[in-house]
Amino acid sequence: MLADIKRRMVLPMQTAFRKGNREAGISAFMAYVFNDPRAWKKMSEASRRQTLRDAHEWDVMMTTGTLFPDIQPATIKGITAPVLLLSGKKSYPFLRLDRSRIGIASSTQSGHRFPWSRSPNVVPVSR
Repeated sequence: MLADIKRRMVLPMQTAFRKGNREAGISAFMAYVFNDPRAWKKMSEASRRQTLRDAHEWDVMMTTGTLFPDIQPATIKGITAPVLLLSGKKSYPFLRLDRSRIGIASSTQSGHRFPWSRSPNVVPVSR
């Protein structure tokens, strides 16, 4: 899956952003996330304008640095700060990949079994 992300999302985004073409870069992202090459065009004009206005971090992320660097499990095991990972059955597949790679290297105390989930300050949500 990581190879697919790099080929179909990251590379087209980097190419577009490095040319200064935000719209093409964001279009590549939307096409990948929604598995629809027309996803960007299907958005309302107002939504596209807002997305373009708020895309400043991609100007940096897509033109310099390394997205999805190869991180060894030992590096993750060395993290001592609490980390909250959220995902659900409707999470995008490429986000689940990242969580699963981290989850493999994390301790066996994970998910809903953390002690804070039984804290009196946490209110369960019913449907």
